[in-house]
Amino acid sequence: MGKNKRNRQRKKIIFIAREGIREEKFLCYLQELFDPERTITLKFPPEYGGNSNKILDRAIKSFYSINYAWFDEDNALDEEHRESLKSLWGIDEIPENLKDSELQTLNVKNKNPIIIVSHPLSVEGILIRLFDKNMPKLEIPIDSPENFEKNKNRMKSAVDGFIKNGDIEFYRQNLSKSLILEKAAVIDELKLLLTIFDKDI
Repeated sequence: MGKNKRNRQRKKIIFIAREGIREEKFLCYLQELFDPERTITLKFPPEYGGNSNKILDRAIKSFYSINYAWFDEDNALDEEHRESLKSLWGIDEIPENLKDSELQTLNVKNKNPIIIVSHPLSVEGILIRLFDKNMPKLEIPIDSPENFEKNKNRMKSAVDGFIKNGDIEFYRQNLSKSLILEKAAVIDELKLLLTIFDKDI
């Protein structure tokens, strides 16, 4: 009994503020492959969605020792939240023209919160690249306010068109560990997601 109790105490807990249920299911599948013994507990906040600032806030306010914020490439983080990252990461400057998807490159010591930004546009952008599907025709510029929601819906429809029988069941049938590792070498967001399970690519 004492040994089992000590093993439970050593279990790593990782908090992940994520955009939606599709992100959560993908993470659960990654855990099936890369942490089958469940040595890591994934903790998700009860809230879904919100803009990038709100998702980042959930990670910043988390009391866990390892925190991730995974959000879509939608409206950019505001200046207040970028200033918060400077302080939390202990860096002097964030270039004004640096995209949110590039912010994590400044966090060389992987301090909390670790930032993952789905692109193009959303988690569906990751899945389309992961499964080598054709990107749907998007309105240009893709992230302008007038085109953003329309383009996100097209991306979602494209993924819904090839993922059948629920996300996790589809992954089990079509997405191997070796393919994920291969794709992580060229998909930065996937590479960052694998760091949750202590995988360096």
